[in-house]
Amino acid sequence: MHASEKMAPETGTRGPLSDIILLDLTRALAGPYCSMILADLGAETIKIEAPNGRDQIGGPSRLNVKGQSSHFLAHTRNKKSVCIDLKMNEGKQIFYELTEKADVVLDNYRPGVIERIGVEYERLSKINPRIICCSISGFGSTGQLRNRPAYDLIAQAMSGVMSITGEPPPVRSGPPIADMSAGMFAAHAIMAALYERERNGRGQKVETALLTGQIALLGYLVLDYFLTGENPAPVGLGQRASPQYHSYRVKDGHIAVAAVGPERFWSNLCKAIDREDIIKDPRFDTNEKRMENSDQLITIMEGIFSQRTVKEWIDHLVEADVPCGPVNTIEQALNEPQVLDQNMVVDVEFQGERVKMAGSPIKMSGTPTPMYNSPPLLGEHTDQILSMLLKYDKEKIEKLRQEKVII
Repeated sequence: MHASEKMAPETGTRGPLSDIILLDLTRALAGPYCSMILADLGAETIKIEAPNGRDQIGGPSRLNVKGQSSHFLAHTRNKKSVCIDLKMNEGKQIFYELTEKADVVLDNYRPGVIERIGVEYERLSKINPRIICCSISGFGSTGQLRNRPAYDLIAQAMSGVMSITGEPPPVRSGPPIADMSAGMFAAHAIMAALYERERNGRGQKVETALLTGQIALLGYLVLDYFLTGENPAPVGLGQRASPQYHSYRVKDGHIAVAAVGPERFWSNLCKAIDREDIIKDPRFDTNEKRMENSDQLITIMEGIFSQRTVKEWIDHLVEADVPCGPVNTIEQALNEPQVLDQNMVVDVEFQGERVKMAGSPIKMSGTPTPMYNSPPLLGEHTDQILSMLLKYDKEKIEKLRQEKVII
């Protein structure tokens, strides 16, 4: 599709993906997070919703603004909402016409569902050979578990991530990392497919899954297991009980210390805590020995760190060139000057109210990302999309509405 046929961003800025139209069929969290990443980068993201009610992303929430859950609002900014009944033939026809104009179709149904709806890649690619269809599922499109339902907790559990998180028994990660990492991997896959399309002119089907994303995040732990045959233990407060890479209790909270990498960081730490003798102590004079005798060294460190406050230690360690940071609460993190400087807390308007949410971590010097537009109301942009993108006249739109194909 030519850029001249597409709708200009409402904000007047053009993000790097501003010529891309994405049809978003997703629900829950992984898919909406993926489409939000692309929407933040300027993609014209059209959320296709059913007329019989809105799916609340992430499930029920005790927090809401104007009747919309915090889960929904957090991941639908910069998107447009079109209500189409895909169970009706007329609704499918509208979707097929949108597919002719689109670049990407994103879904996070279980394998087989999009085939039943009639919006699978094999069908859509005949309508638009340049279309890229991305599917996010729990377990992938092949294998004996392909048809099972999955949620973030299940993927964290089955991947082994919970077995190495916190202290025993197994602990779920605070943020929904299986959902969000699957969304990030899907966004990467879509952008890679768009780049490949520039070279060969063809679209393709891409996919990722909650379980496979979690296995990928295990990273070096996979290699460690195959080299040793031993299951990695829960990390707890540090990295396998490393005294140099650890969280310590102080007078009024906790701090994290990462005196690893260059040996000078370890030396700087020992000097900063007035224990230069530890540097040459035969129990701790190499990294291997420090790991072997970690319990003894951690006990020493705990006694020292308990004597000052978070601020006192951070100021002192920073001056000594020791990598460190406070263990913040969410409130403290969102008020960190560095977080605010990086524009990671943004105001988004929703129905006359200003709502604060996390900003985009992607910063580009030559291509600004769009401003943050309000999450859409259900069907808010149906008329706009059908008239501007598909050139439907008012009479046709009203007829479809009376027939309950759209709202």
